[in-house]
Amino acid sequence: MSFSLKHYKLSFSLVFNRDLGSSFPILRILWMPRCNLEDLDGVTAMVNLRELYLAYNDITDLSPLSMM
Repeated sequence: MSFSLKHYKLSFSLVFNRDLGSSFPILRILWMPRCNLEDLDGVTAMVNLRELYLAYNDITDLSPLSMM
């Protein structure tokens, strides 16, 4: 399933889906503060992503962002 969202805002949500990136191929802006994220798996599939807001999560490895 794929969505045509360009902006997506989640706050205080529990995100378990590691395939988030492949579900939103044209997403340009993503807000996910306080979503209990521990990693950025799937973010590289968001090839159109231009802005990413991930404040107050538990992410320790930013290396997936290096290829964007």
